[in-house]
Amino acid sequence: SDLNPDEEDIEIRYAGNLELIREQQAMITTDLRNASLLALLLGILIITVFTRRPLAPLLVGASLLAGIAWAFALTKLIFGQLNIITGFLAAVLIGLGIDFGIHLLVRYHQETMATPNDLKGATIRFVKGTLPPALTSAATTAGTFLSMSLAEFRGFSEFGLIACWGVLLTFASSFLLLPPLLFVFHPYLRKAQKPKETEGIGKAAIPRSIALPVVAGFVGFAIFGALHVSEVPYRNDLQRLRGHSEATEFINYVDENMVAGFNPTVFVIEDLAGARRLDSIVSEERQRVEGADDGVEIGQLLSAVNLLPRDVDQRRAQLQRLRTMLADPALDQLASSNEQWREGLTLVRRLATAEPWTLDELPESVRRRFVTRDGSQLVAFLWPTEPHNTDLRAIRWGEILDSISSQLTEADIEHRFVDETM
Repeated sequence: SDLNPDEEDIEIRYAGNLELIREQQAMITTDLRNASLLALLLGILIITVFTRRPLAPLLVGASLLAGIAWAFALTKLIFGQLNIITGFLAAVLIGLGIDFGIHLLVRYHQETMATPNDLKGATIRFVKGTLPPALTSAATTAGTFLSMSLAEFRGFSEFGLIACWGVLLTFASSFLLLPPLLFVFHPYLRKAQKPKETEGIGKAAIPRSIALPVVAGFVGFAIFGALHVSEVPYRNDLQRLRGHSEATEFINYVDENMVAGFNPTVFVIEDLAGARRLDSIVSEERQRVEGADDGVEIGQLLSAVNLLPRDVDQRRAQLQRLRTMLADPALDQLASSNEQWREGLTLVRRLATAEPWTLDELPESVRRRFVTRDGSQLVAFLWPTEPHNTDLRAIRWGEILDSISSQLTEADIEHRFVDETM
């Protein structure tokens, strides 16, 4: 449409999973970029302050970024893409991989200061002296990440694999690229002054009156942590994990005002009798869990049953009694003298013969929302009273759904159900 809502003084807002995913994608992309840049800048700043050589962080950074580029190139070949968890690996690999370059740089300074006229020999010594411990460190770190690849959750398994080869590749790039770069740019690196001898270093000691309470305090904290580590709860509040989000806040606003949320449990039932049984089971279950301490309660159930007449047999009996009463010949005699009464009696007798409408008689625009695409099964939607953003609430909701499903199975009603929290 060519109409502009702003020109018509109309404010339009919309919410839903699509908008939420789009907004989160933009937020995550920004976070990934900022985290990676901040990690790189902090690394450069620390190296610059420590070495007082402006060129040193550029050389270390060049070799490090080469390894990270290799890691993500391999990721592209194997997985083809990153996910919400592996996207932060750039920042992680910067923090882990820069250690190799720092160790090489420090050893380079030590060797070149010890033998300033033997650059070749100093280069061989600082590489050979740093390689074994760095390789051990890289192997243990990569092995730890590799263990995550056994996880069934794809985000963790991919994170473990990419981090594993990322650490090894940043190790390789540091030892393959940084020593030649230091060798080539050695004339441009400002030579550090040998540290002056400082008298008294090593002789000063912390007073026992301070040392003992400090040590006792740290030991006490360690014991306390060891005793209570199992009591630290794990919570998975997805709404809090998202942080501030306009889409999330608007979805909550719509949920509160619509009563029903965006993500109901969907039941697929074989026939109308099964849908009616589901309706009665949900009513009983709603009463059972009402007022529970966990706060998880059953909200609205919406199905084809809500659109069809209830208590049909009872109403048929009532209509039959009404038809018997209306068939009394005395009514015809009473209405014969009054045309208006006669027309009214005819109308009432016709209405008393009405049959309840069926699912097929509902308007197609309404009916299609409660049947499967091929029309062979019925669909029902069940909402909780509150969204389940935490793991405990989601688990409790899952138990309620399992109870409803078990009762349907006991009644020999074929069904399937799916729910986002499951």
